[in-house]
Amino acid sequence: MINKKSTLKFNRSLLPTPAHYYSREFPGLKIKSEWVKVRCCFHEDQIPSLSISMIDGHFRCFACGAKGHDIIAFHRFRYGLNFIETLKALGAHHE
Repeated sequence: MINKKSTLKFNRSLLPTPAHYYSREFPGLKIKSEWVKVRCCFHEDQIPSLSISMIDGHFRCFACGAKGHDIIAFHRFRYGLNFIETLKALGAHHE
């Protein structure tokens, strides 16, 4: 018997680049270097405190402590999704 979950596929190459993903999440984002700072979406932020890597997608808020290692973690945290839901939303999951 084959477990249906074992047939689910994750294709990391189908994920958007960090620059493309974060540009959609933060309209008007100005990418001038590897790291950018924006107003944090995880708390009421008056000044930009969320640093995001445009190379690998790492993010960290120096005010509220939100952090993660890639756009998958960011999307899960921001929208309250599980891993599979996140992969589907990002277009990197197929059966």
